[in-house]
Amino acid sequence: MALENPRALSQQTPGADQVPDWLKRQLIPAFLSLRSLLISMADGFNGGVISLGSITIRVVTGVPTQADVDGSIAFRTDGGAGTTMYHREAGVWVGRA
Repeated sequence: MALENPRALSQQTPGADQVPDWLKRQLIPAFLSLRSLLISMADGFNGGVISLGSITIRVVTGVPTQADVDGSIAFRTDGGAGTTMYHREAGVWVGRA
């Protein structure tokens, strides 16, 4: 999304009550979308799994054993160095440092 008037932004440092309307129209919807996404993600982590398209991000105890698609990520709550985050590659969970 391109800014309508980027030069105006560099010409002033507005306070909270001086933000130009054109900037409010662009930033507020983007902020609300981000807020909605973060709330959805937080709700998803209550169950330990978030689905993003076909990949998953999950919280697990022990080495992940789920047959998720490549590109999925697992965070291990009881892991140590190199075994806290796992990435699914070529059908195998690989520990990351």
